[in-house]
Amino acid sequence: IANPSLSTSNFGLPVQAGSAILSLVGWYDGTGNTLSTFVDSQGNTHTRIGSPVPTAVPQFAISAFIAANCKAGSTALTGTISISGSAVSIISGEYIGMDPISPVRAFTPISAQTYLTSYPGASVSANTGDTVVALSVNNIGNPNQVFTPGSGWAIPPNGAITVGTGPALMMVQTNVASGTYTGAFAGTQFDQYAQIIVALAAVSVQQPNRRARRRIHTRYIRH
Repeated sequence: IANPSLSTSNFGLPVQAGSAILSLVGWYDGTGNTLSTFVDSQGNTHTRIGSPVPTAVPQFAISAFIAANCKAGSTALTGTISISGSAVSIISGEYIGMDPISPVRAFTPISAQTYLTSYPGASVSANTGDTVVALSVNNIGNPNQVFTPGSGWAIPPNGAITVGTGPALMMVQTNVASGTYTGAFAGTQFDQYAQIIVALAAVSVQQPNRRARRRIHTRYIRH
């Protein structure tokens, strides 16, 4: 790749052994720009969940990545895009107590052409004890966005990027009941959006004392 652009996000605390890392990566996807790799300093394997989802106007795209059964220790995550100077947003969350083999139970993407301040979100089915995470981006170039989560959702500390060049959001519901969950949220600025909602499976019933917990880290970087 000519002139690759690297964006790195570091967890503030060491990752615990066996946890899962779920990451949102948003990037400017015009003029042939692509997200080519997403890796970390521990050598964990980050698998893309489905395909990239662009906002309706080709300006910003979102991908979700999952790494299962991670190694313990200080962890830095790095995304590589093909065109240097493009906007990149990264939000990564460490989820403790997820299935170490297949943490992703289900996922659903959505992209909306309409400019909105109230975003209906995508829906996903979850089982009892799962953690549900909604990952969202707006277009770049928007004035500073202020997000409000939908009913039942929480935005964890460091779970939102509100600057105009790369608005992004991670919303979480933990230890849920069996059912369907929809990643609705609102913003102060009219904009298009893209979202991937993910149901993370908790450890098996053979390990009932391990409750799901989360630690979220985010860093916004623009080159």
